[in-house]
Amino acid sequence: MAPRDLAPNRSIPVDLEELCLMAMAKHPEERPPAKKLADDIGRILEGAKERERRNLEAKSRVREGRRTTERWKALKVELQAAESEAKRLAKEIPAWAIVDKKQEMWALEDRVSEPPDRSDRRLRRERSRVFAGARRSAG
Repeated sequence: MAPRDLAPNRSIPVDLEELCLMAMAKHPEERPPAKKLADDIGRILEGAKERERRNLEAKSRVREGRRTTERWKALKVELQAAESEAKRLAKEIPAWAIVDKKQEMWALEDRVSEPPDRSDRRLRRERSRVFAGARRSAG
């Protein structure tokens, strides 16, 4: 019976299982030479290290994507608050008020009326790029 069948919860790689079974062959002539055995074990371990590295990279990119998404959400909330404040000030400040009283309202109106912020678009692109990279890294 194969080791994977005896211990399914251990997640034994198929390559390693096959290599071990070949090394334990009943007849010595069916066993691989020591050099080939060492090379194959090295190859299997390198594959495991590469998978681990890719998983760590994927997790890192997902964290980066989440931070970018949170920053984008915070900027969106900030813009909505500025819009609300600009509307409130526009209602409170009469048209005939002096310029000094209108400065804050105008600054908020300018900020809100600007075309979509480049950083907003940049953050969206960055978020998409980071998540796509994480998906590729995960395999």
